[in-house]
Amino acid sequence: MKQKWAEQKKDEGSSSIKKDKSPNENPIENPWSRMFKDPVQALSSQDIFRIMKGNELWVVNFYSLTCIHCKNFEPTFKAFGEKMQKQMNNKIYVGNALSPDCNEAMSSLGIHGFPTVKLFYKGKVEDFNMPRTVDNLEKSAESFRKKIDPW
Repeated sequence: MKQKWAEQKKDEGSSSIKKDKSPNENPIENPWSRMFKDPVQALSSQDIFRIMKGNELWVVNFYSLTCIHCKNFEPTFKAFGEKMQKQMNNKIYVGNALSPDCNEAMSSLGIHGFPTVKLFYKGKVEDFNMPRTVDNLEKSAESFRKKIDPW
């Protein structure tokens, strides 16, 4: 009898934990709350415009679900995101922007082909124009940062 009551109390406790959710965990209310959960953030046009004005270094992949080159690049970009998540001292954030969800941001940046990788830092934007490898993505991001902040 005691065991059954204890199990019932345990179930009640776990269900109340699941119901309690902080309003800051909602990505719509606080889009930066998800920053440390996924190695590659799914971004909206609003997020891209916020990144363009921000001071963080972002590497963003603009892609389409129907693009075979995008599908081939996806594992490399995810591996890059995982590496950057582990090396948080570099503070390089990684995101994906899906067409057509981000068409407004893509048209303002002049993006017409996929995949397109762009780097954003302190209001500046640069294209990624190297072979698509994890090391090249990291080198390009660091080089872009040093170009903006040489010291």
